[in-house]
Formats: sequence, C-alpha cells, structure tokens
Amino acid sequence: MITKNQGGTGIEFVVWDLGDTLIRIRSSVWSQVASYFADESRIEITPDDLRKAVRQEWLARDDPTSMNIIRNIDTQEKEKKYFREFYLCVAQRLGLKRPSDKLIRFLVASQMEPCNYEIISGAKETLEILKKMQIPQALLSNGFVSSKMQLMYLGLDKYFELIMISFEEKLVKPDIAIYKELLTRLNVDSPKNVLFVDDRLTFVEGAARSGMQSVWFNNNNAESRTWKNTIFKLDQILDRVTKMSGADGHFFYMIYPESDALQLNMQRVLECQTVPVS
Repeated sequence: MITKNQGGTGIEFVVWDLGDTLIRIRSSVWSQVASYFADESRIEITPDDLRKAVRQEWLARDDPTSMNIIRNIDTQEKEKKYFREFYLCVAQRLGLKRPSDKLIRFLVASQMEPCNYEIISGAKETLEILKKMQIPQALLSNGFVSSKMQLMYLGLDKYFELIMISFEEKLVKPDIAIYKELLTRLNVDSPKNVLFVDDRLTFVEGAARSGMQSVWFNNNNAESRTWKNTIFKLDQILDRVTKMSGADGHFFYMIYPESDALQLNMQRVLECQTVPVS
C-alpha cells in the first residue's frame, strides 16, 4: 500500500530515475573496459572516450522506434541481445567497425553485472534525509532485469514506496502513458505535488508534460541543452523540497546533528541559492 506524505509539507512524493541518477558504473570498471577495448582493437581510448560514446548512443535512442524496442525487453536473454547490438554501435562510434565477439561479450557483461555499479555521490544521504522528513519516494526507470538486480544489490530498494521499471510495466519514458500510470499508483492530490528527478532531459520534459515538478540532474554536464530547473549535485534537490514545502531548514539539523557533511548540505538549503521551482 502506498503511503502518502505525512510530514506536513506540500510535497506528496519525490520520484527518482535510477541509472546515472542514483547509480552508475564504477570508474575502475570504465578503466578496465577501456584497457580491454584497446588491447582487443588496437585503438587507444580513454575511460572518458568510452563513457562519452556510451552516452551518445543512449541519447541517439531517444526516438519512439528505439523506445518501443526497449518496452519489449522483459527477459535477460532479450537484454543480452539488445546490449550486443548497443555495444556494436558504441564500438563503431570509437572507430572499430568489426569488433570481435569476445570484446562484445565482455562489454555486455560489464554493463549488466550488478557488482560493477556504485551509488552516486550524495544519493544515499539525500534518500535518507527525505525518508527522515517522511516524504515518500518512488522509482521510475527505463530499465531491464539487470537494473532491478543492481538496485537490490546496492540496497536502495528499501527507500521506495513504489518501484516501476519498464521491463515489468511494458511502458517507457517519455511516453505520457507511463507518467499517468505512475501518478495513478501514487494516488496524489495533484501532479504538482510530485517532484521528478532524471538525468535524461527528454524524460524530464515528458514528466513536465504530465504536470509534475521536473528537475534535470545534469550529471557531469552531460548535455549542452538547458532546463529551467537543473541541479548538478543530488543534494541540491533538498533546496527544491524546502521551497516547495515551506519547511524550516533547521529540521534537518535535528535529524542529523552529528554529521558535518550533511550539515554543510543543509546550510546550502538554508541559503536557498538555487533557482526556485516554477
């Protein structure tokens, strides 16, 4: 049963994306994969080259046809097949037209393995603060079977009242249908009482069209476009929460008086230096 916010604020839910918003592939894994790629292809690339090529390939798949393919990937075998094709395209972006099957299998395994992932800096602390504030949280992800395994492996599933992943829903962002289904299940009084956070601007725009307050997590300045509500660190979402709720920022100090790092985060909330939610 979904528990709505009982904390007395105007926010009924904060909804998070998963990949590259709360979790990401570890830096050491990118280094290992880049080194392996260079050994197999004789093309020298850096971990950043690989990251950029993967990001570019994801952004190239924002079109309706590509999203419809993702909608129907509901087993591990289908996921492996999808990532084989995905990394063939990534290899071509890096100048390797005919990668070996061995290299592609290595790239796919690196993508899917839960132990290759880590929690993004500030994510767990922010989730914990919102939980202490009694603001319910949900997860909405375009993801596969491995995405759910990664979520559980890193222990983040415990923070969410509702988890919606596309492979189980047969719906994908940015289709309006998945946002409407989310709002129906959350049973909120108004979409404006929901704060939505994602690293993909296309998905943020989709959430905004459904009426939610949408925040773009521009992770590592990954795109050149702009959005009126943008954050560059996850703890900045607390500014939005404070402004939407009208809560006294000193509440945070009562929750975590012993944490210097979190006190610094809360000082930024009190200073209210970021752009207000419109």
